[in-house]
Amino acid sequence: SEVLQSKYMELCTSEESDWQGFLLKDLAQQAQEEWFAAWVGEMVRVSRLGGMVVIENLYPPLCDATVSSNDSRGGVSKEWWRSTIEEKRDEWSVDPSSMVFNGDGYNDGRYRLVLLNAKVD
Repeated sequence: SEVLQSKYMELCTSEESDWQGFLLKDLAQQAQEEWFAAWVGEMVRVSRLGGMVVIENLYPPLCDATVSSNDSRGGVSKEWWRSTIEEKRDEWSVDPSSMVFNGDGYNDGRYRLVLLNAKVD
């Protein structure tokens, strides 16, 4: 809803002196990251060995300065993918070197991620 989006954008401008807003902003992004981790973990789990997992229309975090679209639902940064894939490489069985970002031509900051399921049984 517009009210929720408006409140979220207020959190984006929270400074450290507004400890509640600053904490809520961080907790909201952490929840977003946990959701993405669970979602991609399942996609990798059900994909074929050696298969590709393609994730389309990803947005950077809602509070990221590169987000220029009013309809952004928020997402995760490319840096988050790099560190999370490295951190979960055994759990997800994804080869970190297979990670490819593209779609930077979107005007609103969206991007695409391609991963390779490198699980070996």
